[in-house]
Amino acid sequence: MKIVFVILICLSTFSLEKKVLEVAATNFPGLSVVKNQRPTGALIDILKEIETKTQYHFEIKFYPWVRSQSLAESSDVDILLGPYKSPAREKIYLFSESPILRDQVVLLSRFKTTWSGDNTKLKDMNIIHIRGWVNDPKYDKEIKAKKDYMAKDFATGIKMLDSQRTNYMIANKRSYLEMKKNGLIPDGIKILSPIISNQDLYMAFPRNAKGRVLKREIDELIKKYKLTKY
Repeated sequence: MKIVFVILICLSTFSLEKKVLEVAATNFPGLSVVKNQRPTGALIDILKEIETKTQYHFEIKFYPWVRSQSLAESSDVDILLGPYKSPAREKIYLFSESPILRDQVVLLSRFKTTWSGDNTKLKDMNIIHIRGWVNDPKYDKEIKAKKDYMAKDFATGIKMLDSQRTNYMIANKRSYLEMKKNGLIPDGIKILSPIISNQDLYMAFPRNAKGRVLKREIDELIKKYKLTKY
């Protein structure tokens, strides 16, 4: 039987006055991670800002990315932290009106190579892709069809790339730079230029009555306190 371990982390001391919201997050270096049994990262910083200014108290549970999305879709959590927006996802979730963070989708390689920057060519390349990620609907379907090059998470993708499974991996720049800073990227794995795209990260909410109310409240907070980080 496969057991999934869930890390439950409270951002601040619980108070009866606080309104508890459950947040589904995933370990993305530089964005949302568990360090010394505490959440940290750019996305976590935004939640902390909201907590200090409002009645909200966030309980964050870390899951694999596919599981986090599923829990938000089934309304088992109140917020999905940090998804990119896509037409398919907009049919499933309610997205915050404004993004909360901007990142770049990049192409990694362990070889001294170049690429044209023509995104339409990506579907013809053998690229390691992280399960559950959305990059661009124009070529996501073709990339995800190549099951041999699907990684369960960012760290696994890096290991596959380093073992020469193939020459390329799609990644988000913030996670790459964070792992590089901590010595977790093998020598030789570099970001190729140009970038694939700029991507905005949002908060997403279940498509139900509670989600609609929460979205409206969070939208007002993001606008009032200018919480979008670029």
